[in-house]
Amino acid sequence: MNGRLIEQLPRVMAEDDVLRRFLGIFEELSAETETRIDHLDSYFSVDTAPIEFVRWVGGWLGMAVDSSLPEDRQRALVRTAGRLIGSRGTPRALGDLLSALTSSVVQVRDRGGVFEAGQAPSSSRLVSIRVQRLGNLDRAALLHFIAQEVPADAIVDVTIDPSMVPPVPTPPSPRPGRRSPSRGSGEPHPGQTAEIGPEATTQVIRMDPPPGS
Repeated sequence: MNGRLIEQLPRVMAEDDVLRRFLGIFEELSAETETRIDHLDSYFSVDTAPIEFVRWVGGWLGMAVDSSLPEDRQRALVRTAGRLIGSRGTPRALGDLLSALTSSVVQVRDRGGVFEAGQAPSSSRLVSIRVQRLGNLDRAALLHFIAQEVPADAIVDVTIDPSMVPPVPTPPSPRPGRRSPSRGSGEPHPGQTAEIGPEATTQVIRMDPPPGS
């Protein structure tokens, strides 16, 4: 069977068996590269790119993606990291990244702010994280991920609370001249995480900053 390179030779040269076998080497070496070029468009989406390429892109985004995670979760993590590239380090970004990592509901609160020199309260370093579930991660992997995303001197409380449910979607803003419907005192406000009773078993993990921070 003639290859692409051999088909482009003049008939006299194409009949040379030595030359045909020699060009066959280059045909074999170039086949993989040509396949990549033919499917180049698949590399432009985190959903279709090879998973090795997705992890490589994650490295460019400052995200070390664990290859032992399920493939769909690796893709979700890199997708989220790209979307949040301008807000990394904020509670919302940390919550979204942890949600992609664990495939669960996450709530992050910090007590940071802008203070005069020497006026910041000691509690301003506290970051409280509530996670619905670990999502097949062990504690060490979760804490290692969090440590890469929070300030070095942060004190982190991680609560694993299976009772958490997804936040209530924020309704569209009412048109001018129309009053928004009243909300009962027992209903969760938009953007807040509703929780089901204190009966669920929770686990609290404390992360202290390294010495000297």
